[in-house]
Amino acid sequence: MNGKLLRVAEADKDARVHDARHTAATLLIEQGVGISVVQEILGHSQLTTTKR
Repeated sequence: MNGKLLRVAEADKDARVHDARHTAATLLIEQGVGISVVQEILGHSQLTTTKR
């Protein structure tokens, strides 16, 4: 699935879907979205995981 997703997105062959999660979280925080909202979006059960 990840390979197909990366091909459709025309992403670099070394890209990883997980990296996109980190980028999305960073962008959300930079836009002022609350950390608990980001936690929910990412599906983390522990806030400490999101804060890393």
